[in-house]
Amino acid sequence: MNPNFTYDYLVTFGDADAQKVTYNGRYLDIVDDFLYRYLEAHQTREEAVSTFKVKDVVIDYLAPSRLGDRLVVRVDESTSLPCDTCSGEGLAHLKLGLSFLVAEEKVTSVQVTFAANLG
Repeated sequence: MNPNFTYDYLVTFGDADAQKVTYNGRYLDIVDDFLYRYLEAHQTREEAVSTFKVKDVVIDYLAPSRLGDRLVVRVDESTSLPCDTCSGEGLAHLKLGLSFLVAEEKVTSVQVTFAANLG
């Protein structure tokens, strides 16, 4: 895991409601784009798409982000765990913790669990 890998995302009109607050569901779209770019930086696109499948996502909304905010998404080492092999299942799991920050303040945290087929 590369804790220095970050992704910047600008909250646009399509991301926000009439009160200019980011829709909760948009965080999953941003996570999806972040994960694709993160995996792409560590392996080829084909390997990234065929190797890891999302198994579980946990989102903790701490504060809203708003229209015009620049979200910085980065790996949170304290909630990320390296791959471990599940005995007898032929699967490896990777937990990747992500922090969403606006002006260095965490607004959302996401933990994604991947399952990788080793067979």
